[in-house]
Amino acid sequence: MEANLEVEPTPESHAAPPKGRILTLFCPRDDKGDEATLQWYADLIGSAKRIACVSFAFNLDQDFEEVLEQKDKTLRYAVFDKNPGKKFEDAIVRLNTVIAPGAILKKGDMENFLGEQLTGFNKNLYIHDKFILIDPLGDDPVVVTGTANFSRPSQYQNDENMLVIRDNKRVADIYFGEFMRIFDHLYSRYIIKKLKGEGKQDPDAGFLKEDWKDWVLPNFKPGRKQMRREYFMGD
Repeated sequence: MEANLEVEPTPESHAAPPKGRILTLFCPRDDKGDEATLQWYADLIGSAKRIACVSFAFNLDQDFEEVLEQKDKTLRYAVFDKNPGKKFEDAIVRLNTVIAPGAILKKGDMENFLGEQLTGFNKNLYIHDKFILIDPLGDDPVVVTGTANFSRPSQYQNDENMLVIRDNKRVADIYFGEFMRIFDHLYSRYIIKKLKGEGKQDPDAGFLKEDWKDWVLPNFKPGRKQMRREYFMGD
């Protein structure tokens, strides 16, 4: 741990990543019970001006739970390999945060779908991406990427690496496209599972509705959907 901290000390709380070089955060780097690095990641998410994207595997740490519930005008998108817990179980859309926990699709859940099953390796859907994106389409984007899960064990016991890349618009754009691909894939799975559980499966799901007002107009009213439209399509 000491050698990793000598290579790169953990940034101070709320400190911005350096410009002009890649920040390298090798693990293990924190003592057990010390959440300095996770708190810095959470602070980084909280610093986003317009949008923050983050992928989680296995668990949702309290540091991140708090930042996902901030009351502000920043969009936040999070993907999980399972439902993130009771607190968010019935609120996949919370304030300006949208969570995509995914789901296993079975035969008949979609038209002509054969169904799928896990390999037995574990009970999760196993999303293995680990990255954070801060304002990826802005003038000063930040990308955090590497092997470490955003969890405490990854910081104090695992042999991991993370890179923090600031002000590289090309890298940020590529990661943003990949994140939204994964997010939309998992979110659609969650919606299918939810509708099935409520007995509200729509045979026309996936097709545009003729009554366009129901799905177009909310994107022009103040709120999360309008913020998303303005960010993705340009103000």
